[in-house]
Amino acid sequence: MRQTDNVFRQVPDYLGLKIINCRRRIRYLQPIRLYKRKRGSSILGLDGKEHKEGTREYEKYKKLIAGRDTLEMRLQMFEDMWKQLFGRAFDEDEFPETDSAICGRAEELYGSWDDLKIFENDFESKRHHIFNGVDYDSKSEARIAGIYGELGIPVKHNVEIDIGFRGNIRLDFAALIKERNHYILHEHFGMMDDPDYFNSAMLKIRKFMELGLIPGKDILFTFESSRRPGSDDYYRSAIAGIINANL
Repeated sequence: MRQTDNVFRQVPDYLGLKIINCRRRIRYLQPIRLYKRKRGSSILGLDGKEHKEGTREYEKYKKLIAGRDTLEMRLQMFEDMWKQLFGRAFDEDEFPETDSAICGRAEELYGSWDDLKIFENDFESKRHHIFNGVDYDSKSEARIAGIYGELGIPVKHNVEIDIGFRGNIRLDFAALIKERNHYILHEHFGMMDDPDYFNSAMLKIRKFMELGLIPGKDILFTFESSRRPGSDDYYRSAIAGIINANL
């Protein structure tokens, strides 16, 4: 079984949420129709009007048609994955209501996803761990980013936030659950067998909690040490837990 399947087996409700989201977006775009004629094409838009090739509205709807094609391919992939994992077709009627958006403590403190600012690494001496074009600070962080990627969850790395601890810190991850219009925070502590690092990590965790961020709900903490390095199964399980807590 593919690694992606392993993650979605731990978060079946999230896979179901993706299927429903794709289906509803496709249904909304379904009235758009492309007509090809000898004298040029036209598109029947969502406004019920026919727009001729070369017009601004035509180009806008042409992009929406391309997006609908992509959505249909994604939907087929998600539905196939559901059937492979659970041995039956996905039934939307059996799935809980999914319309409600979530606004968590992170949004209250730091604003919308678009408000989050990224600190760009420019340290020439650092080791480079690249995933998806982003330079992460450690191999483990790049692996964690890969797991979010398996779930189709966008992340921002090195997000500048204020937690009342030595000025602004660079948070390892903010992860966006698009279907909920909601993001979670994730801080990875990678040298927990170093006493100074350990003490600093515990103080930082206390500062997060003093802000009202709930571990496992608003923010995820993951840990490793030289004696007990993190594994992909550990990261997947931890991420699955906080995703489930936000559905």
